[in-house]
Amino acid sequence: MDCLTTNCTASTPSPPTADGEPTDPVGEGDPATDGDTVLVHYVGCLDDGTVFDSSRTRGEPLTFTIGAGSVIPGFDAGVRGLRPGGKRTTRIEADQAYGRRNEELLVKVPLESCPDGLKAATLCD
Repeated sequence: MDCLTTNCTASTPSPPTADGEPTDPVGEGDPATDGDTVLVHYVGCLDDGTVFDSSRTRGEPLTFTIGAGSVIPGFDAGVRGLRPGGKRTTRIEADQAYGRRNEELLVKVPLESCPDGLKAATLCD
């Protein structure tokens, strides 16, 4: 996986201004900044549109403090500047998420060695 997307729409956000502030529509009120605690609903998708996580499915938004390091850097950056009620589609590159795939950390386990009920899976590139 080279990236994740925090919203499964096909829209592309506007490029940021010279000072890094987003220029896409982002709701009303004061923009979220470092130190603000926010509640965010999100849908995480792979490039092919496969949903891998969703706060909406759980029925509870993710709560975190911007800039505190409790979420991946790309998610932090994607929320920074949003205003209450705002929406944004953000593509997060691997280096701003969980890192690039490292073949040295891949462990293959024979299926017959696994607990009953597990199925073989194909890993994404």
